[in-house]
Amino acid sequence: MAVNLDKKSLAELVRFRRKQAGLSQLQLAELAGVGKTLVFNVEKGNINVHFENLLSVLRVLNIKLRAEVVYPRNKLKKKPNES
Repeated sequence: MAVNLDKKSLAELVRFRRKQAGLSQLQLAELAGVGKTLVFNVEKGNINVHFENLLSVLRVLNIKLRAEVVYPRNKLKKKPNES
């Protein structure tokens, strides 16, 4: 299922999946190899964390991220000699 996530939605998803797995914040943190404070912050929507740490938490919960990178058209102008 593809969903556009903002900080609040990601926080709710992590909390939901953690509870669904029957894990406490401390258990999730230990499984992910991160501190409990990081899990607490993510679940509160404070997602200003190292990306690798966030990915570790998501992996434990089997949440996969797929990124779509969109470049502004005006930044992709061709050079004069390109076809």
